[in-house]
Amino acid sequence: MNIVNSLQSIDLSLNNLLNDLGYLAPLISSVLIYLESLFAFLPLVVFITINTKTLGPILGVIISWILTTLGGFTVGWLCRKGFSKFFN
Repeated sequence: MNIVNSLQSIDLSLNNLLNDLGYLAPLISSVLIYLESLFAFLPLVVFITINTKTLGPILGVIISWILTTLGGFTVGWLCRKGFSKFFN
């Protein structure tokens, strides 16, 4: 039961944080999702959770998916531009 109490505490803390941020929460989370696509050491699941809690499950997942895809394209473009001289 200790794990359940810990998860409930985390959920309550996340809800309080999202209520404090208000309308800025989806914007901040969206920017962090894009940055996570560029720097893979950030926890993507946390940002997707914030998006789904603030925007709803369907819209939150769709926006997270689009931003992750855009970040992947950006990384591919940066690698192509940055390493093209090295391999030619």
